[in-house]
Amino acid sequence: MPSINSRSETLETRFKARPLPARAIVPASYWREMQKPSKRWVHLALPGEELIGMAAVLQRGRAEDGTEYTCYSLVMQEAAAHIADVHDRMPVLVPQDFAGEWLTSEAPAVELIDAARAAAFPLAERVIARPQGSASTSAPSLFQTAPPGGRETGSQDEPGGSGPGSQPRV
Repeated sequence: MPSINSRSETLETRFKARPLPARAIVPASYWREMQKPSKRWVHLALPGEELIGMAAVLQRGRAEDGTEYTCYSLVMQEAAAHIADVHDRMPVLVPQDFAGEWLTSEAPAVELIDAARAAAFPLAERVIARPQGSASTSAPSLFQTAPPGGRETGSQDEPGGSGPGSQPRV
């Protein structure tokens, strides 16, 4: 896949009456978007940074050395009205009671994506946007040193989200 994001509308057009290919749910506690024109990172999460699932489609690939891998692309939709000033798109959030359907349904792509957006609506309405720091004039640090006995993790300033070059925080 050429992108980490796939517009839900594009998937509907591409697959129409056929089922979507392999799907996944990407767990995250939040994602980030860069608000324009201020170039300020905005942290988007459910209250209490409750674990969320983001709808994704999968595709197999092969590296130049022949190693096979699986990559994913988050399924994106129009942003909920209360956060549309941050970014015009957001991931399709998958509530627990819709996870099985998202992962296994053989319904036509149009029907499944419509059902996913409808199931996501209550979660999307609960998303809270919190601006992070001042306007970005330099690249934020991507890693911090792990505590003794711990593992390296992304920093709190890590750019993540659904825009180009961004990733959800897992």
